[in-house]
Amino acid sequence: MRSPLAKKLSTVKIGSGVREMEDSVFLLCPKLAEFIFSEDNEAFKSVDVNLYSKNGKTIVKYAMGKGDIISIPNGVTSIGKGSFSNCFALCSAVLPSNITQIPNAMFSHCEKLTGITIPGGVKTIGENAFFMCESLESVIVLQSVESIGIGTFSSCNKLVEIVISDSVSSIGVNAFSCYKMTSINISSALTSISAGTFSACIRRINYVTLKHIIH
Repeated sequence: MRSPLAKKLSTVKIGSGVREMEDSVFLLCPKLAEFIFSEDNEAFKSVDVNLYSKNGKTIVKYAMGKGDIISIPNGVTSIGKGSFSNCFALCSAVLPSNITQIPNAMFSHCEKLTGITIPGGVKTIGENAFFMCESLESVIVLQSVESIGIGTFSSCNKLVEIVISDSVSSIGVNAFSCYKMTSINISSALTSISAGTFSACIRRINYVTLKHIIH
């Protein structure tokens, strides 16, 4: 939604006939604080004013104007692409323990997000998942993560240090293009680092730990 009126939108009411929704449909609605659905809608429902699949297992979109802290229920098993993108007020998020991936652009442009813990079951972190999270200072990546996507932490310019767990085997292009990063601890399982992975921080890095020779 890119209409000038989108910036003023605070409530969305959706009738029974809606079955599909594009990932970016409410991307630029910073004051959106509530989703209201018809009880007859077979595809979606509102949970705590946020947009969920009807069975409650997928959070599709967070009402970005709602507040600064979100705790996603443990019954959620998947999260939609860009579901928290452009939530400018979001400072903290608690993710459910049974998700297996962080989708593309999940928290991109969340300017006030300061820290995140990746749940133990997550195997992949998608492209641009934390792109331009300009306040992000700490990231805990647990042992289950196997791949980190393109631009995942790009332009997170307060992120100074990253420890890459021993389970990570591949890192995408520009994944850690972070201006202030000074220390990198690379996992022993890593076999592939893409071009430009640390491109924006290469002149500031003064400490790199390699546990394995990468061919």
